[in-house]
Amino acid sequence: MTSRTYTVDDADSQIQYSDGWLRRGGEGEFNATTASTTTQGASFNFTFLGTSAKVRWLPGPFFCPA
Repeated sequence: MTSRTYTVDDADSQIQYSDGWLRRGGEGEFNATTASTTTQGASFNFTFLGTSAKVRWLPGPFFCPA
């Protein structure tokens, strides 16, 4: 079985965000985009066909631990 890796940016239209997300970004971030939220219950949806997915994130000034 061949392994393939794809990178999907948080600004990609394939990702659907619930209300409460802030969209911003700057230098040093992948494609200079960031999606963040402090809204309890906020979520995102990304549908793919495969066996696994990794979500990469960095806590920042808008990070709110649960």
